[in-house]
Amino acid sequence: MFRLLALAVLAFLAGAAATFVLVKPDATAQRSAQAGSPVIENVPTVSLAEAESHRDNRYRSMHTIEDTLALPGDFAQTEALYALAGRSDSAGVQNLIFQANGIADRLDRKAALDILFSRLTELDPRSALALSRTGEFRAERYLEAGVWQSWGQLDLDAALAGAAALDSPFERNLAAQALYAAYGYQGNDATDLIEQALDIPPNSQTRAAWLFHLAERDPAEAVAAVNALSDPMQQHEYANYLGRHLGRLNGLAAARHADLFRGQGMRQVYRRAVAAAAAEADPEAILDELLAGRPGMERTMESHRALQTLASRDVEKALAYLARIGNPQHRAMLANAIAPALAQADPDRAILWAKENDRGMHNGLLSGVLAAIASTEPEKAIDEAQQLPSAQQRQQALGSIAMTMSQHEPQRAVELLDHIERTGDRMTVARNIAMFWVQSDPDAALSWMLQRDGNERETMLSMGAEMLVQSDLDSAIRWLPRLDEKSQAVWRAQIASNLAAQRSPAEALQFISRYEGSVEYPQLLASVVNGIAQTDMQTALQMAERVPEGLQRDGLYTGLIGRYGRQDPEQAARILDSIADEGQRARATSMLVMSWSHNDPAGAQQWAERLPRGDRRDDAVVQLASNWDELTPSRRLLLNSIGNLEKRRQALMMAVRGIARTDPQQAETLMRELDFTDDERRELQHGISVMRAYQ
Repeated sequence: MFRLLALAVLAFLAGAAATFVLVKPDATAQRSAQAGSPVIENVPTVSLAEAESHRDNRYRSMHTIEDTLALPGDFAQTEALYALAGRSDSAGVQNLIFQANGIADRLDRKAALDILFSRLTELDPRSALALSRTGEFRAERYLEAGVWQSWGQLDLDAALAGAAALDSPFERNLAAQALYAAYGYQGNDATDLIEQALDIPPNSQTRAAWLFHLAERDPAEAVAAVNALSDPMQQHEYANYLGRHLGRLNGLAAARHADLFRGQGMRQVYRRAVAAAAAEADPEAILDELLAGRPGMERTMESHRALQTLASRDVEKALAYLARIGNPQHRAMLANAIAPALAQADPDRAILWAKENDRGMHNGLLSGVLAAIASTEPEKAIDEAQQLPSAQQRQQALGSIAMTMSQHEPQRAVELLDHIERTGDRMTVARNIAMFWVQSDPDAALSWMLQRDGNERETMLSMGAEMLVQSDLDSAIRWLPRLDEKSQAVWRAQIASNLAAQRSPAEALQFISRYEGSVEYPQLLASVVNGIAQTDMQTALQMAERVPEGLQRDGLYTGLIGRYGRQDPEQAARILDSIADEGQRARATSMLVMSWSHNDPAGAQQWAERLPRGDRRDDAVVQLASNWDELTPSRRLLLNSIGNLEKRRQALMMAVRGIARTDPQQAETLMRELDFTDDERRELQHGISVMRAYQ
């Protein structure tokens, strides 16, 4: 219980030790801390008369968490907990915290701990911090953030002094973000003081929370804040955040704010985010629009989300909508949205339905049904999957089943490996188990991986690193010394990148400093730069200059161009000259033009026309052609300017294919007019026929 009046504490990721003093709890609490808090559940409820007697007596006869849980109703339980905590000293509150950690219901436990840690912070903030970092509470990262936030509200100067004394840049960053939350996230005197005292700006999570605060006050003010950001990547990121937030609040009506954004790219990102949120809020409205009009790919994506949402509420109604879609290709694409809900409602019916509608497993319908069934009947799902006729079908289905089981019951998934008859299928499923298990229980998953043989162990550990560093960096760092040297090298690069992205460049550089001078150091430095690029492209570009010249730096610049080209292609184009290797520069050019022409075809074409004649320009025009929706005179001239005849023919093919996506009739006319071979015409005709089917 305790939910009615529980304090709202923003959940920031937090952890790591500090030199604060923890008041030793009494013997009962100490035993709980050592052996795990005793479980509290199914507490007998006292009568209403007895509860009123306790209230009249201000709950003075209550001394334990279990006493408070015996009261009838959330209000009385919460009121009693506040009264009990309010008259306790630091040691007494700590004792209550250890008791509350045994509450079986997760939401009740969290609500009680929020209240008790808030009270302990009032009494003794340093002990509250120390307690939040003990083994029993470290996994609940929101508790330490809540302590910092409460301390900052009570005494900002003292909280800032405590945060400034922390040794690790990561620890200071955690404290700073929680303190920002205590004072409106950013943009006022208190938040300016926090940034000045700790030299740590609000991170992306804090800025997003601030953005939502602005949006609820005035959406135009929030859009202006996004427009004011200097980093194009951040602008697109926050346009997406804002679209999802306002779309959930106001549905498709929120799209009217799109015109306030500067730049077509941001407007497009925002509109897509609004549509996605609206599809979840009112799925039937989106599906009615689909049935009434001619859908493009974006509308199909919105409809998929809408149908998925509707199926989770009323699977029969979702099936009825699906049956009304006349185009078989559209219907096949959208059927996957219903599969999980139908599988949960009626597994046997779902399997028959999927087999009838899943033509050769091309759209994975049966695979999705079996994956959903695996969450409740894994043996049934595996038996059905193993009866599929082809290896590709079996691997797709078994992989999906393993994904489901690894998220819910990884130990059970390992046991069921023996039920898979074919060695190749079994190895594929084992790798999928490893990838997902490591996110929920890294210690158990990694211990299991280390017991595997040779190449399979290396593959699993490599995938494990990629997943674990995103979900639990501390565990990844802790496990690093236990790995073989080859796996350690892979993990170090992943850790370095994610330290820079999730925590701070300073901590990432500190981590790789011990390898300076080694053969792998340039790769580690490049990994740090890639991590920084996820949130701060300008700083990433500056740091890229520190990577030694050669293929490592060229590859790094190519990756940055691929990332930056979607948001600020003109800036990305200026980076091209930093790539020394001609082949790498040509690949980077094609990558840039591909993303640039998708969002701004006119700007991309103007840039390509200014390039000097040669391979670089030819490659750019080939990529441009793939995104054209018509062949204008200026575009014909651009195609004819390609010096390499093979690339010119390639560009012509790409142009016709691209035009076929929106205008098959024009594409067919061009196919007859332009100089193509018979084989090329047959290939183009097939593609045009497929596009016609989607109209």
